[in-house]
Amino acid sequence: DSSTSRGLGDVYKRQVDGKEVSTASTYKFSQPKTGEYVIGLTVSDGNGETLQTNITAKVEGRFGKGTFILNEGNMGNETGTLTFVDSKGIAVDSAYYRVNQTLLGNVCQDLFISDNKMYILSQNGAKNGGEGLLTIANATSLEKEKVYDNTTLSWPSNLAVVGENLYIRDNKGVYMLNTSTDALTFVEGTGGALKNRMAVVGEKVFVMGSKKLFVIQNGTVIHTIPFESALSGIAKAYDCLLYTSPSPRDVEES
Repeated sequence: DSSTSRGLGDVYKRQVDGKEVSTASTYKFSQPKTGEYVIGLTVSDGNGETLQTNITAKVEGRFGKGTFILNEGNMGNETGTLTFVDSKGIAVDSAYYRVNQTLLGNVCQDLFISDNKMYILSQNGAKNGGEGLLTIANATSLEKEKVYDNTTLSWPSNLAVVGENLYIRDNKGVYMLNTSTDALTFVEGTGGALKNRMAVVGEKVFVMGSKKLFVIQNGTVIHTIPFESALSGIAKAYDCLLYTSPSPRDVEES
């Protein structure tokens, strides 16, 4: 919302949601939080005449089209940060902080997006001013929704999300966190889970072990796929096929 002066004696007052924000002859509206805002303009001239008008501006999430880069930061004196690069190649550093004015956890490790929610996992949580081990935010606006800080987890490194359940890998194995009840339970049989990204296909989570692949569904290991040599990577393709390196041996369908 901007305008130019009608006369030397004009007095401008601008409001956002009823709060005065500027008395300048021009004003540029900017707001990091999504939602609808009522922008008001009152102009008074030297003869005592007043003109008042309002418009409604809708602010939508600016992070819908682009790429996120998660930076772990220095363990000693920093926290993790999130960089966003939009579809035009314009980078926004510390994007999460710019929106929320709070810092992510210390030594960020993994990021997962599901159902327009972003899940950011850090290794050391609330250290160096960081807000916690796990941050949940809106994926298109980056507005914070919830923060978890749990002392049970030991150096968590990776996560995957299926509905309301989060699967988090740490030094012991894989835990399941239910975001509705906040209950954290260990998934039995996942000892030795590797520090590597997980893959989600439908309702199943695939987690790498040294020479095996754990298949988890509803908090339980329902199948273990053996490999002849150590795994180095796993990824889901656009057609939901699962690719691993190296290839498995005599695999039963899971």
